Parts: sequence; C-alpha cells; structure tokens
Amino acid sequence: MNHLRLHNLVAIVTGSSSGIGRAIAIAYGEQGAKVVCGDLSPSSSTSPNDKATHEVIEEGGEGSSVFVEVDVSDSQSVKTLVDTAVETYGRLDVMVNNAGVGTEAADPQPIQHSSEERFEKTLRVNTFGTFYGCKHAAAQMLRQTPQADASRGSIINMSSALAVVASPGVPCYAASKGAVSSLTRAVAVDLGQHGIRCNAIIPGYVETPLTSKIASRLADAAPTGQTVKPDELARVAVFLGSADFVAMTGSQVVVDGGLLSYLRL
Repeated sequence: MNHLRLHNLVAIVTGSSSGIGRAIAIAYGEQGAKVVCGDLSPSSSTSPNDKATHEVIEEGGEGSSVFVEVDVSDSQSVKTLVDTAVETYGRLDVMVNNAGVGTEAADPQPIQHSSEERFEKTLRVNTFGTFYGCKHAAAQMLRQTPQADASRGSIINMSSALAVVASPGVPCYAASKGAVSSLTRAVAVDLGQHGIRCNAIIPGYVETPLTSKIASRLADAAPTGQTVKPDELARVAVFLGSADFVAMTGSQVVVDGGLLSYLRL
C-alpha cells in the first residue's frame, strides 16, 4: 500500500504562487498528488526570486504539477482551470479554493469610509471566486466515477477567523469570509448525497510575506503568542483532501493559535 495520503489524486489549488496556497500545493505534491497550480502568475509578487510552485513540486519527485493562469473573479476563467485539470490528468478529486485578497490589512477603513469599489473587489475575489470554484468543481466531480471509498471528491474553502469575530477596519474582508463559511455549509448539504464533501479552514493570523512587518503584533493577539504558519494550514488541507475523513463535511476547521477563544481584558 502506498504511504502517500494523496497518491494519484488530482488537485487544484488556487492562489498557489505564494503564502498559504503555495504551502498547500507543495504539501499536496509531497503526498503524491497531481497538482494544478492556479494563480494570476506562476511567480510570487512578494517573493519574485522564488522558484515557481509547480516547478518545486515537479522537482520533489512524489507528485506532478502544471501551472494554469486563472482569475478567480471570472467564472469562465475558473471553468477553464477545471477543464484544463481534467484534460491534463483525467479527473478532479480535490478543489482548494484558496485565492483571496485582503487590501484592508494594509489600509483598514471603518464601514463609513469603506468604498463600494473595495467592497465589490473583495467579494469578487474572495466570495465569488470561491463560489465559482465550488460550482465548476462540483459539476466535474458529479460527472466522474467515484473512488473506491465512494467519494467523488473534496472541496476545501479558505475562510478566516474574521468570519466568526470582528476586528476594526475590515468590514469588506469580514463579510467576504463570512459568506465563504456559509457557502461551505450549503455546498456540503447540496453535494453530500453524491459523495462530494465540502469543508472550510479558518485560519487566525497567518505568517506570510505580507504580514512580516507586523508579525509580532499579530502574534500577541493569540494566547499562544504565535502566528499561524502556512505549513500548519497545509497539513490540515492534506487531511481534508485525503480519504481518511470521508464522513467529514460541512465542517469549519479552526487553526488560530487560540485566537477565537481569547478574550483580552
């Protein structure tokens, strides 16, 4: 028996060029998956000198990978991503809807100063992008033969602690991720009878190149005194995509260093 948890499974990871998405895609490759890396560019805008994610996976030797340019705010672009995965590898077993934007992190604005343009852009990527990913992945998974465990596939959405609690100055982001959490439950109910599961990951404050300058302040917000590492979220995404948890659907897996349990007085 192969020891790799995602051996020969076909997975799409959006937002794969940096941060959480890059960590998930590489972890999937290490576990033997065939990974379709989807993003606006194969290179990270924050770390342009890093080797492209799909190249790292290919060199790792356990999985295989291709890059596909995608704009998740556009339904046809996401459908093309799914179609390309099937044309390349024959099916789709795991869809990781990770791509997102959070412009309010650098420029927090309370609701009375938030622009309609910012609200629309945030929802277009975070919420519509997840909706399109669920929609087109589900359509493909319903067409294909189930695996030996009767599973047709796993959809994993990236939500946020801000879907559960509020923080000042981020109404657009909070609304977009609250919708992702609700969408996850709705998709799980719609697709459960067909052997397709849908779960969400709820990260706390994550250590990425974009948050490096304020990492210590973010760490202080959690009782552990630490930010969440992308690799930790990647390990959660591995088990959600594997055949080890086929009865788990509609769940929100919290990985936040205790942030949601912490009331600072």
